[in-house]
Amino acid sequence: MLRPSKHEVQFFSTLQVSSVMGTTREVERKSGATTVSFENSLQHLLAEVERIDLLIAAQVARARRLHADDEQFRGLYISEEEIDVLLKQPAGRPRWARAPTALNELGPALDKIGRLNASRKEESVRRGIELRLDRLQHNFGLDAFEVDALLVCLAVEVDLRYEKLYAYLNDDVTKKRPSVELVLNLLAPSAEAGFGARRYFTAAAPLFRNHLLTLFEDPSQPHPPLLAKYINVDARIVRYLLNSDVPDERIWPFSSLSDPDKQFNALLVDEAARRHLARFLQNAVTDRAVIAHLRGPYGVGKQSTAEAVCKDLGMRLLIIDLARITYDGDGSGARIFELVQREAKLQQAAVYWKNFDAVLSEAKKAALTSFLGALADRPALTFLAGEGPWEPNEALRDACLARLELKKPSSSDRLRIWSTALDGDCRIDSDVDLSALATKFKFTGGQIHDAATLAINLARLRDSETARINTDDLYEACRMHSNQKLTTLARKITPKYKWGDIVLPADRLEQLREICNHVKYRERVYGEWGFDQKLSLGKGLSVLFAGPSGTGKTMAAEIIAGAL
Repeated sequence: MLRPSKHEVQFFSTLQVSSVMGTTREVERKSGATTVSFENSLQHLLAEVERIDLLIAAQVARARRLHADDEQFRGLYISEEEIDVLLKQPAGRPRWARAPTALNELGPALDKIGRLNASRKEESVRRGIELRLDRLQHNFGLDAFEVDALLVCLAVEVDLRYEKLYAYLNDDVTKKRPSVELVLNLLAPSAEAGFGARRYFTAAAPLFRNHLLTLFEDPSQPHPPLLAKYINVDARIVRYLLNSDVPDERIWPFSSLSDPDKQFNALLVDEAARRHLARFLQNAVTDRAVIAHLRGPYGVGKQSTAEAVCKDLGMRLLIIDLARITYDGDGSGARIFELVQREAKLQQAAVYWKNFDAVLSEAKKAALTSFLGALADRPALTFLAGEGPWEPNEALRDACLARLELKKPSSSDRLRIWSTALDGDCRIDSDVDLSALATKFKFTGGQIHDAATLAINLARLRDSETARINTDDLYEACRMHSNQKLTTLARKITPKYKWGDIVLPADRLEQLREICNHVKYRERVYGEWGFDQKLSLGKGLSVLFAGPSGTGKTMAAEIIAGAL
């Protein structure tokens, strides 16, 4: 037998109607003249599923009238009488749709529970109770039909008894998931309305464009028509509606979620950029979502600044590393982008696209096109973080875009960051001059923390008992983190020569010492005295050593490097 028995289905449908009406009467008894809000999101979800129960019960009653005869062998063969009936029935409706409708009996109950749920939902919203089904409808622009279609498919995730009910309506015990035809028959009041409702099952429709629902086929029937395809609720959407905030596992390898109450290093925040962006968001007179392009070298504080802005706004921040996403040309990258945008809406979070430069190369042109296409359906606030410049193409030409360039910290800021980074369990030798270190190495905040961590490890490796950090540990760590790209063109050495090793006229030695003083005191002149604001060019120092071979050019350069 391919269908559940009529006794099972009769029990289920009777149980559904009595349960729904009993719940409705209980709510009305408790509330009296006052509308009672839902206690939580799950209670609202189950109340809406109960409303779907009435639709299922009505369709089961209609189908039962048709299935009353030939119970034992229906589905195993097609009789002559069934062929005659199929030839006579109108196109677009199942055979049982011609049976006397049970909606006349259940219509008033359906309207009653619908009005009750609507009033309770309004009261819940007024009291600030989060209703996830309502938020899902708002965030993805779903209408009433789409919400009901989602609930029909969600029912089997809430209670497995719906599998038998759907198998009965599908006339096959193996078909336990709702088909497109079943959803249309449940929700469309007429054949004409059913034809029009097919637009809800296209790839561009909100339910499928946002991956809330997915269509799948019966493996035994390849390439079926749309009506014969089955529908699943995406697993992440099921978890979300059941109050889970665990992100989609498909984006785990390259994502992290930052809460607004998370503690971050305030020294790495570019306060000027933070204030500028805050004013931009407050003064924006547009309903369009904002894109903030944060530019700057590694470690300059792009992510910390984004986290600070989100903290000000009370938003979560979904961090995505574009450099870790693979692009195989099979459309998987585009799907990942869409899932990220969906997750951001579910989490009510801004998105921080880390390593944005990874999709700007000519080899990643297709990936960039997919990425920009996904940004069309972006959340309220999106951060693009990279090092190089970028101008949007026609896909985002009308976007509300803020461009912010984050600068390296000043010498005084670098000194504070060094002090904070080394303020731990490890002890520092008394002769360590952090001020000189901050002046000589114009690191970003991130680079300073990386160098400090390496210096601590070097000290522990050298002396595991005391782990005292000395000047050599710090300078070695800084040299290893500076000009790393230069290793492809040059060879790094450790200076050995000292001032006493070189023999030069006094004026030449004085010039070499002036070069060292220029580097040593440049922060005082340009920073403290303000000459950095007066000069746009010529703030660097280039030294040309000229003379025959063996006159000390390389030695002089090595002495200067050692002195600095």
